[in-house]
Amino acid sequence: MKKNLFLLILLFCVPILLMAQEKKYYCEARCYFRGLSYMVYLDFGDLKETPSIFESYNKIRPVDEQGKYIIYTSAGNFLNWMADKGWNLDFKVFEPGEVEYTVYTFSKITSRSKIKEGIILKGDK
Repeated sequence: MKKNLFLLILLFCVPILLMAQEKKYYCEARCYFRGLSYMVYLDFGDLKETPSIFESYNKIRPVDEQGKYIIYTSAGNFLNWMADKGWNLDFKVFEPGEVEYTVYTFSKITSRSKIKEGIILKGDK
């Protein structure tokens, strides 16, 4: 009887545990050096179309709670900000002679709905 009860409990618990498995989700950050700071544009893989004009690019820039653009004074400043949000550096692409670079970060979360947790983009306001 105890074996049957154990198997029954196991039968119900295993699917619940499997549903809560973490999965890697990625974020692409395009960073442009402008004067004394970096302009950063974030793509979580949910863009419906490629931004082609300046106005639509501004919608994917991170902002603070007041809706003001976040100023990043260095690449390390941006990476530390992403780390505070639970993201890890995967790799960075920088081409010599360019004033921009692309950073790929990942976060291990249980559902896609949590992908922007703690991050506000201008287009979300």
